[in-house]
Amino acid sequence: MTETKHCIRCGTTKPVSEFHTQKLRSGAQGLQGYCKLCASEWHKAYVEEHREEQRAKRHAKYVENAEENRIKAKAAYDANPELSAIASRKWYLKKHYGLTPEEYDAEVAKRNGRCDICGKVAVAKNKWRSPLHVDHNHTTGAVRGYLCPSCNTAIGSLGDTSAGILKAYEYVKSAEL
Repeated sequence: MTETKHCIRCGTTKPVSEFHTQKLRSGAQGLQGYCKLCASEWHKAYVEEHREEQRAKRHAKYVENAEENRIKAKAAYDANPELSAIASRKWYLKKHYGLTPEEYDAEVAKRNGRCDICGKVAVAKNKWRSPLHVDHNHTTGAVRGYLCPSCNTAIGSLGDTSAGILKAYEYVKSAEL
């Protein structure tokens, strides 16, 4: 016969497999009063309700331990700078462009390392840096292409818009006449 338990939140009787275990004060194992479904719903609501409070606590702890964290990070970097650079590149590409290093490398290889605008081969400053910049729409975040540092800077200086680029084109064109 299957053992059952009554959920104190939803009021239904369910098999004990539908309840999480918990360690009791006596040290014995017991079952939580809420079934797994109710516990999940409660946890989601709690997290949402206390989101800002938890964020403030994490930030305060970070500020309180900032110097210690900085020392640990520097020690980890000093112990293996190549690994730190690889992890940093992986994080940056994923956070800013939604790309993995493998996806980025495949796109650069597909272009033979050439800029999408000028066609020049971009060279990385060191083996951990990316040779081409990921050009993206700053509103939508969509990747437009891969540019050398000069072309990426030029587009950014022109406001990163087609209107700014056309205005510059018209200016240069009018000076050629």
